[in-house]
Amino acid sequence: LITTKRGQEGKAKINYNNNFRWSSPMALPNMLDSYRFALYFNDAAANSGMQPIFSENTIERILAYQRGELKESIPYPTDPNSTTWADGGDPYKYGNDNVDWYDKIYKSQAFSQEHNVSVTGGSKTINYYVSGNLLGQDGLMKLNQDIFNRYTISAKIGAKLTDWIDFNYSSRWIRQEYERPADLADGLYQNLARQGWPNLP
Repeated sequence: LITTKRGQEGKAKINYNNNFRWSSPMALPNMLDSYRFALYFNDAAANSGMQPIFSENTIERILAYQRGELKESIPYPTDPNSTTWADGGDPYKYGNDNVDWYDKIYKSQAFSQEHNVSVTGGSKTINYYVSGNLLGQDGLMKLNQDIFNRYTISAKIGAKLTDWIDFNYSSRWIRQEYERPADLADGLYQNLARQGWPNLP
């Protein structure tokens, strides 16, 4: 705007435009439910010559939890006899929850808006152009703040002081605000694939 827009001779003209948009996360994987995940992991372990990761008791408990049979008797979706959050057990190995972590973390849509306003005018000896922009973008995080706001003001003033002296002034001010969880930039998407086991409470 600074280099291409200039004030024009004439009465002040005000221009305003805006746009509104929605964004969605792309290429989110379709996650296995916890029962099929446990069977898959056990097959992978067997193919590697290892012992099963999930015991038959854990697999039965996963199925019972999916059917809604344990939610009243087990407040924590883990094996009450071998692990809880309190005693430092392994919720990966003994968990019986059924969570799609991508669905828990990401919204299906996020709203954004942008507004632009400008004023231009002048006379034969002086002209001006002033504009402002506001961009507000909501992020795709469900569980924490993930927002971006940008504020911009631009100004350009031109004056013909004499036949041989022209004066031009340009200025641009920008403020950006970006709030996000620290892990969002440090591999959250990848970590969900690696560590977001669906049986993990």
